[in-house]
This record gives sequence, structure tokens and C-alpha cells, in this order.
Amino acid sequence: MVTTIAIAVIAASLSCSFLYATLILLYAGRAPVRMVNLSSYPKTNVFLTLRSLDDGLEENLISVFSLDYPNFDVSFAVDALDDPCVQVAQRVRARFPGIRTAIIQVDQTQAHNPKVNKLACLEGHSDAPLIWVLDSDVRVNPHTLRALMDEHLDRGANMVFSLIRCQGARTFGSVIEMCYVNFFMSGSILTAWKLFHQRVIVGKSLLIERKALDAVGGFMYFADVLAEDYWLGETFSRHGFSVRCNDSWIDTIKETSTLKKYFDRMGRWAKLRFNLVRPVYLLEIFLNPLALVLLFLPLLKSNALPLALIVIFLRVVLEYLVFFAKNDGDCRRPAVVLAIAPAVLAKDFLSLLVYFIPFFSNTLTWRGNTIRIGKKTKITFNPKNPPL
Repeated sequence: MVTTIAIAVIAASLSCSFLYATLILLYAGRAPVRMVNLSSYPKTNVFLTLRSLDDGLEENLISVFSLDYPNFDVSFAVDALDDPCVQVAQRVRARFPGIRTAIIQVDQTQAHNPKVNKLACLEGHSDAPLIWVLDSDVRVNPHTLRALMDEHLDRGANMVFSLIRCQGARTFGSVIEMCYVNFFMSGSILTAWKLFHQRVIVGKSLLIERKALDAVGGFMYFADVLAEDYWLGETFSRHGFSVRCNDSWIDTIKETSTLKKYFDRMGRWAKLRFNLVRPVYLLEIFLNPLALVLLFLPLLKSNALPLALIVIFLRVVLEYLVFFAKNDGDCRRPAVVLAIAPAVLAKDFLSLLVYFIPFFSNTLTWRGNTIRIGKKTKITFNPKNPPL
């Protein structure tokens, strides 16, 4: 009886993998929504927070400056003007002299969350009615902003965010990260939005109406939480503003991630999710059928090996289907194609290890500071190690 229940739970978990893959495949090749075509386009200010050199940073910034949207400015926020990312930003700016650009050094002592502090500073220097917040590791298509604008104008959205896929893997760690983003993260977002109409927002690309942002208190309202993208969505919805997911994809570029960087990043994200909506986090383990096989080994007995092989085969096949559907460039690189199968197994095993981290630790080491994550990702600093 117990063995039957364990097998049923694993089968249900596999069905979730099939659901994720189905939704991803359905939307992976989908043409973007109708792009707005107006005689007068609303002015938009693109906000980019920079620090150090992200993979492919120059190409990422060039993609922003190459947008086919006719009325936008670009504003960069940096910690220091001698940061190497500033040279890259200046080099790209020089290639596009027709686009108004600002590079602003931000004092990071004004808020606990450095990204929010930078965004708040840029907000104070902007007069645009629309703000497009982009992460520096993101590469966009020329039409992306117009697709988001259509969601805002035609559908009345006060905040619009983009679907995300990961591209450019050149190390085994970055292949693992690519699999995580393209399957688990994309599948979770699509399932939440398309099937359950739940707000699962990843703030890699957010088009925000300035009037709505001002009404909720501006970016500084979110200065003392780590999961600012989640709270932006929740706060907008609570104030009656429309939040929508756009069906056009943007690329996050991960070329040189290592296993350690991946594990540390997944650990941080796990702690955030654990402290945001704990019941949902507790259910995440049931989305990992390989982890369930390992946890249920004593119960499965003689069924363990054949069931493990079935789970491994199906998980790898599903992730290959998603990979070939979403990664046009990477799928033409044999080394990456061959790395997918071991990366899927490594990802699922590491996910099992990461899952238990928040049960034993609620602290992060962040930019030299020890931070304790409170309820709803509230930030508190260790009094023995105050913020710089």
C-alpha cells in the first residue's frame, strides 16, 4: 500500500513535468502579441542597474539601444564610475548618439536593497510616463518594447512583465542554469498565469506605468524587502492596478556560470520563496520526480531501479524537447546538446539539496554584509555586521 502511494506521488510529479513541457512548447514558438503602431508613441525611460561585468554585457546593452521603438531614453545606475561596467555602457552609448542616455552614480547607503535604491534614484531623475526596468544580463529583441506597449495600451495593463528564457551556455554550470530557467522557472510562470491566473513575477523585464508606481509609493516603498519584483506585483494588484504577462520572450544570458555560483544562487532564491509563500514552497518538492524517487527509495524496494530509469528517461526527453524549442542558437552547438542530459540530472539532484537549505538558514552574505531574511523577505542586518 505504501509503495503504491509512493509510485502514485512520483507519477503525479511526472505529470507536472509533462504539463510544464506542454505549456512551454505551446508558447515557445508563439508569435508575440500584436505590436502597437501609433502616430505618437508614449515616452519610455529604460532603467538598467549595473554592477561589474555580466556575461555578454555589451551585446545586451546594444540590444536595448537597437529597439525599434521611436521614443525612449536609457538611464544607467551604478555604484561607482570606475566600475568596468561603466566603460561598456559609455562605449555602447557612443555608438547610438541619437538616444538620450544618462549614467548616474548612486549612494548605496539610503536603502537596504541596492537594486531598489538604484531604481528609486533613476525614478527621481525621470519624467517619462512609462518606465521599463531591465536587468543587465538580459538581451531583448528589437520589437520587445512595442509588444509590451501593446499590452499596456490595448489591454490597459499598468505593469507588464516578459516571459524569460536562458541562452548562451558555455560551461556545465551555465547549462544547468539554462535548464533550470527554461524548464522549471518558465513552466512555473506559465502554469501560474495561464492556468491559475496567479501572479508569479520575475523582474527581469518590467514595463511600469509611472502614475501607478507613484500611487503605491514609488520604488522606495520596496526598499526593505529582497523580493521586490514579487511585492511590486502584489502591491499593484492590491491597489486595483492591472498586472499582465506578455507572451514575447526575452533572453537572460548565462555563459560562464559555475556549479558553485548556480548552487549559491538557487540557495538564495529558495530562501526568498520559503519566506514569501511557505505553503507553496513546501509543495515544490513534489515538482521534482527524481528527488522523490531518491526520498522514497526505502519504500519503493524492487521497484526503485526501473522507476528511477523511467523517471530519468522521461525527464531528459522532456527537457530536450523544451531545449530544442526555445534555444535556437544553443541547439546548434554539439557540446551544449550533449551536456543537456547530465545537466538535467545534476539540476534535479542539486534542487533536492537546495530545497532543504531554508529550513536551516535564513541568512545571506550579500556584498560583504550578513543579512537575515525575515517574513515576506523583510531585510534585517546582523547588528555585529551593519550595512556599509
